[in-house]
Amino acid sequence: MHMKKYSGYILIFIAVLIAAVGCFTAYYTNIIIRTAGTAARSGDGGQRSYHLLVAGTREDADFLQKLYEGAARAAESYDAAVELLTPTTLAQNVSIQSLLDYAAYVCADGIIVYTEDENIVVTEPVTVRNTNVAVAVVGTDNEKNGGVYFIGADTAELGHTVARTILGVEPRPNIIYAIENTDKNKATVRKMLAAVRETFVPPYAPQIRILSGKNGAEPGGRNQRIRSEIAEMEAGSAVVCFSADDTVFAAQTVIDFNMTERITIIGLYENSETQKYLDRGIIHTVISVDAEEIGEQAVAALFRRNENGYEGLPAAPTIRVLNGANRR
Repeated sequence: MHMKKYSGYILIFIAVLIAAVGCFTAYYTNIIIRTAGTAARSGDGGQRSYHLLVAGTREDADFLQKLYEGAARAAESYDAAVELLTPTTLAQNVSIQSLLDYAAYVCADGIIVYTEDENIVVTEPVTVRNTNVAVAVVGTDNEKNGGVYFIGADTAELGHTVARTILGVEPRPNIIYAIENTDKNKATVRKMLAAVRETFVPPYAPQIRILSGKNGAEPGGRNQRIRSEIAEMEAGSAVVCFSADDTVFAAQTVIDFNMTERITIIGLYENSETQKYLDRGIIHTVISVDAEEIGEQAVAALFRRNENGYEGLPAAPTIRVLNGANRR
């Protein structure tokens, strides 16, 4: 009688165990399907001692590509293979957490994560072997990130560079408009603007106005209200953008309203589109960072973490100032 009772418990235990294994397998299979189905994979397929990933959800893959190239170059000296997960048209459906889970599933030795969202908290994923995957975060940092390296330009120094660029504009603008078109990096933008303000020395004290809006279906893919604000700007005003997408948006808007000679556009971060407008002289200046250098620093940081833990911060990447055609 007791034997039958115990047998019943054993059967229940086995059933629960099978269900748990099934859920675990389904969960990670879903990660693989979603990640592989929405991201193009490329990289060194040869046998190496270590396996690293470069991943992000950015729709414009220019930065990720350069980040990967720098990482791949640095990885050679560590006998490491680097795999790039590049965004496709569906990449916005793959969360940072899914990419981290994927790194855990394939038991990667490290992952370099690019994110523009300061609200995302990143922690080291744990593999099925119960080992941690080393993580380097590039782009925007979150103070709550646990046990990861952040590699990026100092926010205040970026703000000071923006201010020095504005000081070089002749005549100096009396009004500076800052486009804040997303909730992803609001705190970062405010820190940069604080650094801009503190750089200016009286008697030069321009007004700084923030233009807020959200992505939508309006012409140019941006909020119509911001377009209207740009259309009504006084000649000699400056527009500061805090992403490559917003810089392109501002350039397209001043072209639409035939204001290319009246408005000075200063943007942060570059891509192939910003370069086109720089070459045409539509954009005054783009302030960016060397993505390949960051890739190299990230690889070194990951291996330093695996050898010594998170001791010491990587050097800040070089800030690049790219001038438009009319300023070269």
